[in-house]
Amino acid sequence: MGFPQAVENLVHFSDLLLEKNKVMNLTAVTEPMEVVTRHFLDCAAAGAMLGLEGRTLVDVGCGAGFPGMPLRCPSGRRRAWRAA
Repeated sequence: MGFPQAVENLVHFSDLLLEKNKVMNLTAVTEPMEVVTRHFLDCAAAGAMLGLEGRTLVDVGCGAGFPGMPLRCPSGRRRAWRAA
């Protein structure tokens, strides 16, 4: 997956998150740039530190989709499971 597609996926996830957050308390974050700085960058840092490339990711109890969705979106990783 190329960089433009990764950005598109993350923007789409952010849009869905902020829209759903209007009716459900998923996160205290309400602005798109805050999603990037307070959620996406945290998830990216954790993913880089854990060395997840080529591994299956299981995100247990992820609530609003963190860290699983932001880790999956840029990579196009198909083997990412969300267990709530």
